[in-house]
Amino acid sequence: MDAHTLHNILRSTFNINEKLQAEGIFVALQCGTMTANGLVSIGIGERFVVVAGINPRGPDIDYNPVSFTPAGMVSVTYKNASTIVTISSQLKGENSFQFCSSSKSAAIWNDFTTAIDYQASKLSGDSWCS
Repeated sequence: MDAHTLHNILRSTFNINEKLQAEGIFVALQCGTMTANGLVSIGIGERFVVVAGINPRGPDIDYNPVSFTPAGMVSVTYKNASTIVTISSQLKGENSFQFCSSSKSAAIWNDFTTAIDYQASKLSGDSWCS
């Protein structure tokens, strides 16, 4: 695995060993609009959902985690047609993110939908859904 992934930065910089089931780069959308508000990396793990601002300058990506929320405290949904992930919580409200395409976009998007669906089945009483 690449040394400059969100998973590895969480482990090496913050001593957090959360295995991420899905990790990708998204454009943060501004308050329910299609207006871009910056690039973020989202990671979905067994126990946490992580959102980190990214700085793509230079040869590596710098990550700045801005949200590290227990999975049971957030609702994560997705729209397949538009490849938008929405994360909702009582503390931070609703935030939507447009998936960025890459050479591996189909596989990465599949990882996200699978992770969200897995959480839906695992946390049956919570509001995870697809």
